[in-house]
Amino acid sequence: MKIRVLYPQQHLSAGEVVEARKIPRDGMLFDANPNYQVTEGKYLGRIIKFFDANPLEERTYTEEEYGRLRETNKVVYRELEQTRQALGRAIDDLATHAQTLVDLHNELVSEREGKKVALPMDVAEAIDYFRENPGRFTNRDFAIKLFNPVESGDNNHSLAIKKYVLDPENGDRLLEALVNDYTIEEEPTTEDKIRNSLSAALEDMRVTSPVPIDRLAKILTLAVREVLAEEQAKETTT
Repeated sequence: MKIRVLYPQQHLSAGEVVEARKIPRDGMLFDANPNYQVTEGKYLGRIIKFFDANPLEERTYTEEEYGRLRETNKVVYRELEQTRQALGRAIDDLATHAQTLVDLHNELVSEREGKKVALPMDVAEAIDYFRENPGRFTNRDFAIKLFNPVESGDNNHSLAIKKYVLDPENGDRLLEALVNDYTIEEEPTTEDKIRNSLSAALEDMRVTSPVPIDRLAKILTLAVREVLAEEQAKETTT
């Protein structure tokens, strides 16, 4: 309840309004004129005599006012519910957009990975060297400085690239690698080396064959592999 102070009290001015409660005076079980005790604020606990203050009537509402309050409460609740639903939809949309961005990023990464050009290890290391060391070659620097004849000032890295681009097709591959990034090509297996060697030898000898030379070289390579496997098996058992 609220009371208005009628007469000046210690630190309390006349007319001041404070929150208080009624407390019976000492030794009185039923007190018709109880004291007031301040229950809030900086005067908390202060005792004010019954006749030194007047209780203020609590605000009451008519049925019409309560009706308006109920309607206002319904409107506010409805608006809050609509806001909550809109916020939920916004969060869902944000999650969808975020997933779309992740999918797009993954797609771009996958696409770029698919475009990477496989280069020999020494060529890939040479590109890394010229990009990371002082001078930091741009793609234009590679085209201007490394698509030239061998010079006295070349090091192992520049020589690796210059020898690689002697083949015109490799020059295009190098430019593509500089744009789309690159990986290190796998070293050929012994079987690959035998097949390539046989294919080159058959072409040099202009051998005529009912099947393509590459196919013939593969057949011969398989035959050689079987012979080598048999020889190895014999060595293991002896």
